Amino acid sequence: MKFKQILTITIALATLSAIMISCNFGAYPGYKKTESGIYYKIYTHDNKDTAQIRLGSILTLNLTYGLKDSILFDSKDAPEPIMIRVEAPSYDGDFNDALTLFKQGDSASFVLKAGPFFTKTFRQPAVPDFLTDETDLYFHMKILKVQSQEEIDR
Repeated sequence: MKFKQILTITIALATLSAIMISCNFGAYPGYKKTESGIYYKIYTHDNKDTAQIRLGSILTLNLTYGLKDSILFDSKDAPEPIMIRVEAPSYDGDFNDALTLFKQGDSASFVLKAGPFFTKTFRQPAVPDFLTDETDLYFHMKILKVQSQEEIDR
């Protein structure tokens, strides 16, 4: 009788684990993962034929980033939306790599580690004192416009 109870509990726990994994209840619920390790989520996706983000694209966007429960940067504090040129990634899963996942009109989030973001993307000597290399940074953005340099120069 005891063996049957242990077997039943084991099967129930295995089934529950499989359900949790398949429902994406891990560290980043609701996020998809790219091959380069970026976790991302698209909230709204413009189904129209919109501009795909490529290397060299210049993005106009609203951007916030911070910890799960606090904001470190909010572009809404600036007088105008920010413009960013998409550069070649300097490492797998970097900020520029994340940007190429989206299209004009998308509202999306993605997660990057603080260490590589500050030291490789921002080329800082170290992460800020209140963070570690492994701290998750959550980026939330609305891509307002995707343009080429030629379109901007006109």
